[in-house]
Amino acid sequence: MEKKFIDYTISYKYREHWGNWECIRELVQNALDAHSKKYTHDKIDGNLVITDDGPGLELNHLLFGESHKTNENPRGKFGEGLKIALLVFKRMGYDIKIFSRKIVVEVADTTIADTTCLRLYYHEPTSSEYFDGTKVVVYNYKGPLFQERFINPSTKILYKDCYNNYIIKREPGKPGVLYVRDIYVQELEESQFSYNLNSCDLEESRNIASAFSIHYNMGSLWICCPKPALLQEFLTAIENKKYEYNAIIRYLPTYTIKRLRRIFKKMYPKSVIQTSYASGKEAVWRGYRVIDWFNPEHHLGLIRCLPTDQELLAKCAKDKIIRVRASSLKKQQKDVLNILKRLTNDYKIDVAPVIFKNSDIEGMAGNPILINVENLNDLTSSLSILIHELAHTVYKSEDMTREFIHDISKAGAELLKPYVEKEFETTIIEKGDEMTVKIPEKLANEKFLYDGCEVSISINKR
Repeated sequence: MEKKFIDYTISYKYREHWGNWECIRELVQNALDAHSKKYTHDKIDGNLVITDDGPGLELNHLLFGESHKTNENPRGKFGEGLKIALLVFKRMGYDIKIFSRKIVVEVADTTIADTTCLRLYYHEPTSSEYFDGTKVVVYNYKGPLFQERFINPSTKILYKDCYNNYIIKREPGKPGVLYVRDIYVQELEESQFSYNLNSCDLEESRNIASAFSIHYNMGSLWICCPKPALLQEFLTAIENKKYEYNAIIRYLPTYTIKRLRRIFKKMYPKSVIQTSYASGKEAVWRGYRVIDWFNPEHHLGLIRCLPTDQELLAKCAKDKIIRVRASSLKKQQKDVLNILKRLTNDYKIDVAPVIFKNSDIEGMAGNPILINVENLNDLTSSLSILIHELAHTVYKSEDMTREFIHDISKAGAELLKPYVEKEFETTIIEKGDEMTVKIPEKLANEKFLYDGCEVSISINKR
């Protein structure tokens, strides 16, 4: 049996940062790319053994730039991973042998220009060396197998789309993991899930993926997810600024829009997404929770399909206002309405009872100030609404501003002022040489300053 060899003018110093993981990754990657239906990756009798049932290795595959991969979209694209993995394993002191249908390869070294380089011996297989596919054996292997760094039957896949992208359950207490084409690439800090992406741009080292590529493909995976429980976790992850917050979602298919709206309304009742500061303020005034943690740059598709402050205001604009005659009110409602009218009389502003159809609006500024009939059942509620709308009507300030807070206080003070003055009004009655001062009972035994002197006043109740 004649043995031939190929020498590679690659120094053993090449890819010095490579270790066991990079070598195993390249060998398993070759097995996955070989159009094989089955591959194995295990330790047998102390040896690392990686097999596949693909078409097998041929002589031209030993050349740099040549590969035995037949996939249309292979994981490896440069035709050098196998050769470099063999070089690094040999540099680490391991003996390696490859068995296949047409060729058997033994890994050795040689010296070129006083530098240790890689040499591969090859020959046709004997009957005992023949293997139906490709088998790589690293003898007396001492390192880890890294089986957890490959998608395998024990991987807990939560959702798989038609392009072989997976959402994977993250191991408790550990960061999320990014796999690309079934092979580990990097950790995803603060990620709620792990992912296997079928298409993702990688650096040549395969240790780092393009951030944009991860975010874009992650978003494409989530928009097709049909599972409500997973979508709830996804929205929670965005709210909590987990790694999923970076997912780029520019559009959503129709069937996903309806599903997401239902989930959103269930998770965040009476809530809308903020699209502008002014619209958000008005939504808050109308009693809605405003959600401002979506990223317009990344989540435009979500914002377009979920309830927004603009959508709420457009709906409110269509609501009909039904006027109610005062004579049709219940006695308690009439009494409260009369109190409100007396309070605003000095402003020459009227108060009118109305029904806001298909809306939860309680009041509206203007002249007259409109009050929802239901609120007239409670004096405290009606007074609160009156002061709020009076501040809008008189001072023209906008909701949720510092000025508006001051204006509400001023409006309330102006309403109270006449009653406070009346309570503490004093009357002087002159009769001949006598002068009688009538002081309200509330001032009895109170102390106040008069011309810089402290005076105590008491009242003879006779």
